[in-house]
Amino acid sequence: MPLYYFSTMNGDRHDDRDDPLDLPDDKAAWSQATMACGEFLKELDGDLKPNREWRLDVRDEHNDLVFSLKLMPEAFR
Repeated sequence: MPLYYFSTMNGDRHDDRDDPLDLPDDKAAWSQATMACGEFLKELDGDLKPNREWRLDVRDEHNDLVFSLKLMPEAFR
């Protein structure tokens, strides 16, 4: 089974998750990424700031980008 690596970016802070996930295919990696996205956002514990991108990237074992989930909160005041 292919390996998938998850990493997050919050503004200029980048966090590579420790271990790759062994998943059957890209569809399973997408499912895992969408579920993990919610968990990672909970971990921010109020640290999500307006006008600062938050992103979850998923790469394969060749370091090719497979998915990127982005959240760009905006402040209008």
